[in-house]
Amino acid sequence: MNLNVHFHALALDGVYILDAFGSPTFFGLSPPTLPDLNLLAARIAQAILALLRRRRIWVDLEDADPVAERHGALARIARASMNGTLVFGPAGAKPVRLQDAKPREGNRVERAGKALGFSLDAEVRVSADNRLHRERLCRYLLRPPLAKGRLHETMDGKYAFELKTPWADGTRVLFFSGEELVARLTALVPPPRMHLVHYYGVLAPNANLRPLVVPEAPEEEETLSGGACCYEEERKGRTVRRRWVPWAELLLKVFGVDVFFCPKCEGRMQRIAWITQPRVINAILECVGRKEEPP
Repeated sequence: MNLNVHFHALALDGVYILDAFGSPTFFGLSPPTLPDLNLLAARIAQAILALLRRRRIWVDLEDADPVAERHGALARIARASMNGTLVFGPAGAKPVRLQDAKPREGNRVERAGKALGFSLDAEVRVSADNRLHRERLCRYLLRPPLAKGRLHETMDGKYAFELKTPWADGTRVLFFSGEELVARLTALVPPPRMHLVHYYGVLAPNANLRPLVVPEAPEEEETLSGGACCYEEERKGRTVRRRWVPWAELLLKVFGVDVFFCPKCEGRMQRIAWITQPRVINAILECVGRKEEPP
């Protein structure tokens, strides 16, 4: 729930080199050591801090904060989220915690590189032929910042957030009021028009070796597997093929609701027409004896 800025990166553990025939050949690299991670973390930290100073985002203590001058409320919310304090409570007050009687012992082997307050973890690795774990890793990288299943409403109207892993001091659950929870969620919302997924190196869209490394997509048919369909449209004098997923397929995947299943005959319903006029919809509902107003 704290605003800890971090990035998830899925990188190839090797490099591609063109052979004499112009075909890319992959050469794997050995796993990085802890000194390598410390050195790389230091280089990343120096580059990021230099970029933030050039853009007047990272300032010294004696300088004015340009972010606070433009967005004072958001700056206070972000500051409280980074410090782990309350936005609407007394200055410096922390949320109520549920802790274990015996804190977790710190016997974990250090595997992340650290420098200037930055940390770099490169512990997870998936083999090239393990599609299942690669998909799980990609889903983990794209997960939202808040796990809804670990957020519960208490009897007194507060909200309890259960941590996935207890902290070093034994904290397992954090309690927030409704206003404080909204403030914490506000700090986690990315800025408008900010791309959250980027591709670099040989996987970048304009990389010269991308067509030779990334497999070609299968030829699109009129109806693809999984319910994905294609249609053509004219745009600026040329035909553009688009791919989309029907709304019924989206409802089935997201909510598990099959709108084409008939509960009476247990058969499949078919689309006859799209009716969007309220007058016609009300007339049909009145004819079949249903209420016009939704519940």
